[in-house]
Formats: sequence, structure tokens, C-alpha cells
Amino acid sequence: MDNVRAFAYHPGAISTDILGALPEGARGLFTDSLQLPAGFTLWLATQKESDFLRGKFASANWVSAFDVIVLNVVLIEYMLSGCR
Repeated sequence: MDNVRAFAYHPGAISTDILGALPEGARGLFTDSLQLPAGFTLWLATQKESDFLRGKFASANWVSAFDVIVLNVVLIEYMLSGCR
């Protein structure tokens, strides 16, 4: 099963029609587009460089800055390990 690659990630804060149910002040937080998780999924599925995210949780909006991806993955891994 070495050729099976699985990833877990948050698609980002995407603006959709359901935002009308939120308070006005919260709506501005949803600034990501549908292209963000689509592009992130394509990158995960096709690029061997994404292998470092296997077994970790990522967020699609981190992809805009590769250094931020690495930093956040390391921090989350540290927090989930019990901060050892």
C-alpha cells in the first residue's frame, strides 16, 4: 500500500450563501475562494513534495506561503504530541 496517499486538511474559510446567517462582523472572515482547496487538493494528489503532510493535519490557506505550511505543521505536530 505504499502507493496510497491520504491527507487531512481544512479547505479554508470559503464565502458561501450560508454566511447570511452569521452576524455581519463574522462574514468578513470568510475570504478564501473555491479555487484554494481545489488547487491544494490537486497539489496534494500530484506532487511528491506534499508527502511531508502525510499523517498530519493541514489547512488549504497555508499553501499561499510554503514556510507557513511547514511552521504550522510542526507546531500542530508538537501540540498533538503533548508538547514533549
